[in-house]
Amino acid sequence: MSNKLVSNIPVSNSTPYKLYFPPCGFGFWYLLAKLSKLQELDIDYELSGSSSGSLICLLSLIDKRYHSFEFMMEIAKDIRRNIAFPLNLYNIVREFVDRLLLLARETNPTRLRTGLSKIKIQVTEVTFKYYVVPVLTKHQVTPTSLEHLRELCLASSYIPVLSRKTSILSCFYNINDMMLLDGGVADILSNVDTDIITFDRTPSRLLRIPTEDECKDMYRKGMSESIRKDLNITISENFV
Repeated sequence: MSNKLVSNIPVSNSTPYKLYFPPCGFGFWYLLAKLSKLQELDIDYELSGSSSGSLICLLSLIDKRYHSFEFMMEIAKDIRRNIAFPLNLYNIVREFVDRLLLLARETNPTRLRTGLSKIKIQVTEVTFKYYVVPVLTKHQVTPTSLEHLRELCLASSYIPVLSRKTSILSCFYNINDMMLLDGGVADILSNVDTDIITFDRTPSRLLRIPTEDECKDMYRKGMSESIRKDLNITISENFV
């Protein structure tokens, strides 16, 4: 299967398809709609995501009744009311992740274990050659628990300076002595795996906090697009 933004996904194939939700800043709302449309299809898939795409992976574990725009917007508005300036992206993501994890804990344990096994969170590891030259490495990690997933999502969304876990000098998110940052950085510096289908993020990339109307527009755009047309999926005439 060749790497492409618009790909053929024949439903008859029994092999799980590997789908990647890329980073798009605050364009989460467009990706939320794409997840909802994807879950309408009777296909087996595995998800990976980085930055805002990692939040979509987390959301995939939660009952679909919580996937509505209205429900997610109520969470976002509640978080927005407590935003302090200067903006700390880490605090915003942490609060959002923790709210989603409360819902994920309602999931049946067996279904939750299966769901965790079918997602991967992309992070960028930073090491230093000769203690000076930074070396960036991409990792896609399958979470072993909700607590591990929480750490991975926070690391995958961690942008130096904009995200400050402790101070402005905390440029990396540490997990098991690994220095990690936003998973989207790895996409810039390395090729996307050829067997992974990547959702197009162009319509939703946004690096500032959007208004509610802008969020609604992104969500509507994603919902208005046929997932079959969006991904050029081959589906039998009996599937609508």
